[in-house]
Amino acid sequence: MGKKLNNIHDAYFKAMMEEPEVAMDFVKWVLPAEVLHLLKLSTLRLMKDSFIDNRLSSSFSDALFSVEYSSDIDEKALICILMEHKSSPQKHTSFQTLSYLASAYLSQIKQKNPLSIIIPVVYYHGKENWTLKHPIDFFQNTPEKLRNYIPVFNIEFVDLSNMADKELIALRNSMLYSALSVQRFSHNSPGLIDQLSNIIQTIAGQLSGNFLDQTIVYVLEIIDKEPEFIMKITENIQEPLKEKIMSTYQKFIQKGKLEGKSEIVINLHETGMDIDFIVKVTGLSKKTVEDIIREKEVKER
Repeated sequence: MGKKLNNIHDAYFKAMMEEPEVAMDFVKWVLPAEVLHLLKLSTLRLMKDSFIDNRLSSSFSDALFSVEYSSDIDEKALICILMEHKSSPQKHTSFQTLSYLASAYLSQIKQKNPLSIIIPVVYYHGKENWTLKHPIDFFQNTPEKLRNYIPVFNIEFVDLSNMADKELIALRNSMLYSALSVQRFSHNSPGLIDQLSNIIQTIAGQLSGNFLDQTIVYVLEIIDKEPEFIMKITENIQEPLKEKIMSTYQKFIQKGKLEGKSEIVINLHETGMDIDFIVKVTGLSKKTVEDIIREKEVKER
């Protein structure tokens, strides 16, 4: 899976977690009942913090939540949702998770915060089957006395691609069901196309306009179809939703064209072409060309 597609999945996952009802029901869905019993989910809050460092950024993205205990314990737990966004299962994900946990706890210590428990959840929606291995699974032939030194910890592992239809249908939250359905079919364009009309109509009246836009763009990025195809799949969708989809599609196309021209601008500028020449070649305004060049220079500093 290319870096661009990784970023698409990452952005959509984070958009899901920014919807309070979706996030709460997602947490209910992935955590065991005995753990949920200890948490006061009405206090669940998405945090802006992240414990992902440069070493892990190519493997993980995270959504970090704080939640209070349901009892009188004067502590907060941190629920850390990790999304595995590679196209194929990764053999040593449990070790990466261990590194993440160590970094997270050290970060709390460095900031002089009271230590909070972190519950790691690995959420996977790739197209291949995956049995997550724990550190101890890699040392099957190690003498028992030495196995005591191997880190042992729980990871809640969610394999969306291997989830039975009835498990998703059983979700009471139709918003979460629709969002998970989109991600479930993210590696299966025909399957996504078959479900698309129902998915979009299900979430249209229930989620914020921003998330609906992100869902439409996410789908468009994945299926990558021509305008005639988009028109066809919206035939049975009623207004004003149909108009919104087409409007979002047009913005999506224009953004893609601009990104393509941005590459041309940068390439021409790097070969020494002056701005007036670049304006003539690309058809962009002088200000847009200057902005593209300036933005690239800022990123390189």
